[in-house]
Amino acid sequence: MTAYEKSNNIESVEFSVSAAAKKAYKDLLNSGDASAKERQVLSNKLVLELCRCFKIRNVSEVRVCNVAQDSKTVNGRCVRKTMGKYMVSQNMIIVFNKTAIRKNTVAIKSFTDTLLHEFCHALDYLHYKLGDSLHTAGFYKRITSLKIKLG
Repeated sequence: MTAYEKSNNIESVEFSVSAAAKKAYKDLLNSGDASAKERQVLSNKLVLELCRCFKIRNVSEVRVCNVAQDSKTVNGRCVRKTMGKYMVSQNMIIVFNKTAIRKNTVAIKSFTDTLLHEFCHALDYLHYKLGDSLHTAGFYKRITSLKIKLG
């Protein structure tokens, strides 16, 4: 079975969600216009607790970069942007705190969604032992499953 097929076949995340994980998720979502530093502290708390819930090695760091998302524009239109990254070799998540074009602070819901997206990449490597973390339909279903469990 290929990495794509393996990823696509895993459609939900199975773990015991802790009260601390739910609280950390809620605290992050409720942080609104918090500074990049505050978002980083809250993001690290959430990811650390999720690692505990999944019984995986801790992600070494969540770094919130208070710079604009990397993007590509064609004829003045944004055609690609990078909202976050999971750095496999460093076991680190990076989330960009400014929008690509206007350089405004990213809305907290988009920020949190990006964090969970990148955490699911970490899960693919650390929990599911996939050789690659691909954007399959199953991958996006795992993100949705994680968000539902967190509340």
